[in-house]
Amino acid sequence: MNWIKTFPGEPNFDLFDTLPTKLYPENSPRFQLGFDPVDVYLSGCYVLKINGDTVGRFALYENPFLFFKGEKAASIGSYECIEDIEVATEVLDYAVELSREKGYKYLIGPMEGATWNNYRFTDDFKEGPFFMEPYHKSYYPEQFQNNGFEVIAQYFSNLDDKLYYDDREINQMQDQFTEAGLTIRNLHLNELKSELTRIAAFCNTAFADNFLFTPISLDAFLNKYMNLKDYFDPTLFLIVENDQNDIVGLFFPIKDFNDETGKRFILKTMARSKALPLSGMVRFLGQKTIKKAIEYGFSEVIHAFILKTNVSVEISGKFMGKPYKTYSLYGKKL
Repeated sequence: MNWIKTFPGEPNFDLFDTLPTKLYPENSPRFQLGFDPVDVYLSGCYVLKINGDTVGRFALYENPFLFFKGEKAASIGSYECIEDIEVATEVLDYAVELSREKGYKYLIGPMEGATWNNYRFTDDFKEGPFFMEPYHKSYYPEQFQNNGFEVIAQYFSNLDDKLYYDDREINQMQDQFTEAGLTIRNLHLNELKSELTRIAAFCNTAFADNFLFTPISLDAFLNKYMNLKDYFDPTLFLIVENDQNDIVGLFFPIKDFNDETGKRFILKTMARSKALPLSGMVRFLGQKTIKKAIEYGFSEVIHAFILKTNVSVEISGKFMGKPYKTYSLYGKKL
């Protein structure tokens, strides 16, 4: 049994990088967007070899802004392991040991350092993955649970095939927002870097109270979303600005590129400033987006990755269609 520590760019990183190619078929959704380790807060990439074979791996992250229950937390991402209980125990125990030695009180995973990046396990695989959804071996959640990790947060995605909107309500709310000095516009794709710079500042403020929130640097934000620019549809991407040209609302839908029918889109991100003078912004943007999506020929929308709370469940039942998939994030007290 041999543990190897490496980093991206080092000669032995291929041991870490190639394990997924042994676990998944060549055309697997696992390779669609990569979900490789991110550089920010990366403490090390660890590979387990047994009898010369690579059998498990993980990336350890030390994010100084990450706390759980008021305690410092490390996170484990890029987890891959063969289907073997003893091997999984060795992999996860080593991650726990490293985190404990570094003084952390909790280990959270799967999470690539922060919630800005890939995190959570899908709970079931009855349906194929939609675009940007986590994809992994179905036995990974059980491996975490068997090694003392408990669910610390649950998320859900709903599927809406009704695509309801009310023209009269849209027009009334448009008038109200216009009177309040608000402007709703599309993303300027030809000025994407400038747009993303402003969006980054808005998101750091709008999401500040979210579960496990940590701020993201402008460079990290640009690196992440500039790489996705070919997937953006600027005519669906909505930005709300006040009369000082500050962004106060955001609606980020994206086509489900995994849907062979081409009829489905995903509501990836929605946010509004708490300083907005009027309520109903998210509902308004949602209806406005649905109307435009129907014009484009879409017939389904996935409301993706909603944190499960009493309020979110109640709202989803009224406005977000039917339950589609659930996800879990795990943590272990050290």
